[in-house]
Amino acid sequence: MVLNKKIVTQKKYSQLHRYLVAFFLVYLMERYAQSNSKGYILPFAVILPVFLADFILAVKDYFNNRKILYVLRFIQITIATGYAIIAEFPYNMAIAILCLVLFFAEYIMAFDYEDVYYRTIAIATGAIPPAVMLIIDAIVAQKIKDRLFPLACVFLILIIFISFVVTLYAKAVNEYNFQVFAKSRLIEDVNQTNEDLRINQEKVKKSNELLGMQKVKLEQAYKEINSINNEMMIQNEIVKYISSSLDIENLMTLITESVLEGMGLDTCILVLNQTEDQNVKYKARTKYGMNEDKEFGELIKKGHFNRYLADSKVFVDNDVEAQKYALPTKSDAGSLLMVPLIKNENQIGLMIVTHAKKDYFTSNVGFFEGIVAQFLVAIDNANLYAKMERMATHDGLTGIYNRGHLTKRFNEFLNASILNKTSLTVALFDIDKFKKVNDSYGHLFGDVVIKTIASLAKEVADDNNAIVGRYGGEEFVIVFPNRGLDDSLKLVEDLHKRIRDTELIHNGESIHINTSIGITSYPETCKNPSELLNRADWAMYYSKQNGRGRVTIDSDFIRESVLLK
Repeated sequence: MVLNKKIVTQKKYSQLHRYLVAFFLVYLMERYAQSNSKGYILPFAVILPVFLADFILAVKDYFNNRKILYVLRFIQITIATGYAIIAEFPYNMAIAILCLVLFFAEYIMAFDYEDVYYRTIAIATGAIPPAVMLIIDAIVAQKIKDRLFPLACVFLILIIFISFVVTLYAKAVNEYNFQVFAKSRLIEDVNQTNEDLRINQEKVKKSNELLGMQKVKLEQAYKEINSINNEMMIQNEIVKYISSSLDIENLMTLITESVLEGMGLDTCILVLNQTEDQNVKYKARTKYGMNEDKEFGELIKKGHFNRYLADSKVFVDNDVEAQKYALPTKSDAGSLLMVPLIKNENQIGLMIVTHAKKDYFTSNVGFFEGIVAQFLVAIDNANLYAKMERMATHDGLTGIYNRGHLTKRFNEFLNASILNKTSLTVALFDIDKFKKVNDSYGHLFGDVVIKTIASLAKEVADDNNAIVGRYGGEEFVIVFPNRGLDDSLKLVEDLHKRIRDTELIHNGESIHINTSIGITSYPETCKNPSELLNRADWAMYYSKQNGRGRVTIDSDFIRESVLLK
């Protein structure tokens, strides 16, 4: 984008040259007609090819190549300087100096003049032709040596004046860019707030849809057991439990106790053999007491229920023989029912109930299947709640904290730091030239870049009791609680190097990404803890404006430099 703007500007200069060359030609022809002096022919022979080359390169889009643009402007400065030195007539010298001013300004504007480094290079290299031509004139052209000093003074004043004007203009542009940057940051914040509101609305909508589906399932279960009041009471109790708790183990306890007491059972056992920690969860309740939980756990470890945990069919035995099944020792079962817990065609557990009477599980098998169905809904709700909770706190692309949750955790650390008088360090970093990455390689590759950098930052955070979050589009924040500036700086510099050294491949091309980082610490560099994020942002902005790809430590000088710009 910056290169395109400079090309357009240089083409406008070329359009201006057309009017200037027309003026110069008319002037030279008029002077030649008046004086018939050959001294006016040489300017015609010099100016016309230079301006003609400028016009052709602009029309043929050769200005897209910066090297050609630099060389052309450099040659123009050289020719204008040379003619100013050898001009025989005052008017010719004035025209040459006017061209020199124009070409010198255009040469500086061809660089990234907003950056003091490139602006200095442009001024230094642009001053070479006047200096060299004056030296050559001092050595060779002895006949006009008496005006060497005035010419040198004129050239020096012109260079200083043009440099001063361009510097003032660059500062004005930088100040404007900073204001645009601040406004864009404000717009991003507003957009982020709107996006958060939209996401929350989507979550509420999905929750309502899920609650609607659950209501349909409950209504169907109620119709099936409408004739049995006792079963309906138990079903209602279990529904209340499901609505009031999202903890699976707590729900297993409530369900087993409710079914055991409501149905007058001897034993009620719930088993989950597929959990996040890959351990079997179970709850066993009997009318004989609470110690059967441990006893049943030993039976599971010995593999007595592996056969049933692998069978997806409902198993009913209404004429249980003594000691046929591995049940708690005090159990005196006459009937036994095993209902599998099926989710997505996979068995994830088992419900085991026994009753002292024989032929107990006949018409009420559907009731227990309904209990299992409700428990599966509870599992889905618990898993969905955990997923939604993660979505509410983590960025969808990178998996690290989103801005909202990062701010919440940061405020917690901030309050603890103030209360306990401990250090708190914040680093904010931004991917350099990320828009160019998206424009050159596409947004999918841009997402790969963001995820790669987020992963590297998360490793540093996880290994050092810190937190990392996505602060904006390509901006990230790492917060180091209870860690001072020196220790944090080493970690940040190591992260900066790891990012810079990481090789990404796109269509066979090796690509390296760099970042600009700002770091600040309370109370070492930032006495007001509420300014930590702003101070880190200013330090990062200073890195951006001073060459990119660097780590800047916050200081009052940095703050004043950024705000002045």
